[in-house]
Amino acid sequence: MRFLAAAAASLLAAVSAAAPGRTVPEDAARDREPAAIPPGATAGEILSCCRAMLPDRPVEMRGRITRRNRKGIVSREFAFSLLMDRSKEPAEISAAISDVSSGEEILKVKVLRPRGGDASVEICAPGGKPEHPPLSGDILGTDVTWMDLTLDFLWWTDASLEAGRDETVHGIDCLAILAKPPRPAGGVDAARVWVDRKTGCMMQAEQLASDGKGGWKPLRRLWGTRIRKFPAHAVENGVRVETKRWMASAVEVQRSGGIHRTKISIESVDDEPCGAEGR
Repeated sequence: MRFLAAAAASLLAAVSAAAPGRTVPEDAARDREPAAIPPGATAGEILSCCRAMLPDRPVEMRGRITRRNRKGIVSREFAFSLLMDRSKEPAEISAAISDVSSGEEILKVKVLRPRGGDASVEICAPGGKPEHPPLSGDILGTDVTWMDLTLDFLWWTDASLEAGRDETVHGIDCLAILAKPPRPAGGVDAARVWVDRKTGCMMQAEQLASDGKGGWKPLRRLWGTRIRKFPAHAVENGVRVETKRWMASAVEVQRSGGIHRTKISIESVDDEPCGAEGR
């Protein structure tokens, strides 16, 4: 996703403050821009467009992870501060997760993704020893997994366009791509990704398991509920310029058949974070 997110994101996905607004891109501005996906692009090239939307310079995001039941009652809520730096090799995400009510830090997280390799996760509670959970493991009992945070499936090279799966997501015409991991991924056998035909933005994704009959059954789904154009910075010909980027400011994650869902909200973003080099 043009996320984070980073956040998520990453995660999931993300730039600028999240604010109440439309659940789809501002259509007039979106339609004036040239298409990001070239005609006849392969599934691999489309996933490359999705990856290109992730910031290629250090970006710091702050927000919340909130789990609600079907009645909208909050059962878990955490604040997070996340630094994504894809300019490094390996690319790195470092984060601190804290309790919303007390402000106390619960977990420090570091995710490394070497070029052409698998992502690895290290977590450490205050005073505890580092642990290395699988990408499919959940984050503090929420619906969000480390795979959601890293969007690891955008790097899977075994990818194909799914005929008959194209559909609209929040009114946006999307292409559907099926990607498979190079190695077993903790019960996740594939991921289905819906990509905006116009901007190349990942609008929605499903993690899938084999149904044993040649088909797939969904494990969880994540989607952007607010997709907006945010200000950013870039360097062109050695000159720093203001630019724009389509990204998700809010992402929902839900397990298949689950009784609750988890929302990742981006509240602030800094694409020139102080001290990024030292983290």
